[in-house]
Amino acid sequence: MTRASGRKAHSHKRVAHFLTTPQRSARGCAFTSHGAMTMGTRSLTCVVLDGQFKIAQYGQFDGYPSGQGSTALAIMREIVSQNKIERFTGKVRLLNKLTDAQHKQLWIDVGADPSKDYVSMEIGNAFDAKHPELSRRTGAEILSLVLNSDITCVQISEDFASNSLFCEWCYVIDLDQGLFEVYRGFQKQPHSEGRFSKNSCESSGYYPVALVKSYNLKALPTADVFVQDNS
Repeated sequence: MTRASGRKAHSHKRVAHFLTTPQRSARGCAFTSHGAMTMGTRSLTCVVLDGQFKIAQYGQFDGYPSGQGSTALAIMREIVSQNKIERFTGKVRLLNKLTDAQHKQLWIDVGADPSKDYVSMEIGNAFDAKHPELSRRTGAEILSLVLNSDITCVQISEDFASNSLFCEWCYVIDLDQGLFEVYRGFQKQPHSEGRFSKNSCESSGYYPVALVKSYNLKALPTADVFVQDNS
């Protein structure tokens, strides 16, 4: 077992999974079922529609522009190029926020003990398989899941962007303005860059993520240019 207390896992055979909100997950690395190592660079993938965050997906791994950022870019390039933006917008509009109580019940349904703050890797994997839209491993792939499935409830964790010590990168698709925004973490000074800048933040010495680049959805860059722009 590993505890969900922010401590580093002591065994590569166990991975911490959380019964409520996922943001406090530990840094470091984890091993997939195939033995490959993925780095713990945390990020958010967001979609804004009708002035609201309809998606704010916490991602535990590969949050860099070359990772989750490029995944979000590729999915949005495909959506735009295949004229699926109206379909995607319609799917996003139907999404509702999952409550903490609902989220906890989903964990209990796959065998989690609600009196404990940890689960086995087996239960964690079962949860991820049944509810990929709620998995910390899904990251930017939430965009494809929304487009190509019938999910209607998601976690919305936009407050995670308020503390850039933990939120290292954030990608926002604004369907109202037709923009793809990139935000960077590790902000040690107050700033006025982007939609999160006025958010209140914890007393950690870090401020909200800051906007570093914005693209028109109708003129998205190639992956190489995207990574170079945000390196």
